[in-house]
Amino acid sequence: MAAPSTPRVTAAAQSTPSGREPVAAAPSRRRAIAGAVAALLVALACRKLASSQEAVPEAGAKPPALPKRAPLDHLFTHEELAAHGPHGPKYYLSILGTVFDVSAGEVFYSEGASYPYFVGCDASRAFQSGEAADATDDLSTFTEDAHFAALVNWKKFYVEHQIYTQEGKLVGGNFYTLEGNPTSSLEAALEAAERYQRVQDAAEAKTRLANAPHCGTRVEHGARSVWCSSSHHVPRELVVKGQAGHCICVPLTDAAVSPLLLSVFPGCEPDANRCTSPFDPFKRHA
Repeated sequence: MAAPSTPRVTAAAQSTPSGREPVAAAPSRRRAIAGAVAALLVALACRKLASSQEAVPEAGAKPPALPKRAPLDHLFTHEELAAHGPHGPKYYLSILGTVFDVSAGEVFYSEGASYPYFVGCDASRAFQSGEAADATDDLSTFTEDAHFAALVNWKKFYVEHQIYTQEGKLVGGNFYTLEGNPTSSLEAALEAAERYQRVQDAAEAKTRLANAPHCGTRVEHGARSVWCSSSHHVPRELVVKGQAGHCICVPLTDAAVSPLLLSVFPGCEPDANRCTSPFDPFKRHA
């Protein structure tokens, strides 16, 4: 007698009366759901990571600078300024009599740091020498215009700094009177710095002008006409010590910063591209 065969279980028989999967199939269902949830979480995490990376600036990029508040014009006495020396918690320095809050640079100016002698006083001379012994506003030892120009450049550094702020003036010292007016010492220092800058600008312009094109020139009836082929250039007489002057065409920017080297021809407007001036036949022209 043949052994009875195992009855076949049809798909209909695998379903419960309610139509739900039987209990035996529940673990695979749970695994499927868990896998779907995990995939969703991974997708969300990747999306969040991508969006966060978009917001991160490139390496080395500077954060946008916040606008600085307007400079203040408080009149500081020497005692007030001394209260903001290397012991903190506020650190103020003065250069050429202008006071700046450099508290954000505590790592540089606090006691035990590299430059504590710059705060709590006007140490203008030390900005040129770098020596603590020169932490004074007495500039009588300066013998070159370049020394004064260096101070002006240092002051510009603090004025343009993104964080340090201008607080006012140190009065009763070498640079401002008790009423806050500039002293003759300050005016002389600024004049020397400006003189040095003019010489530097002229030297740079001389280098730029070395290959400047010559003007067009025509002499007739006792007059000389000069002109430049480019509408962005103007004719100027280039005067170099030991050489005869000659006409060159220069951009207006160079014409403006080089008064020691360039002169406007008599009878010509400073911004004229073409003009006519008297001609002296006894003057050497090139």
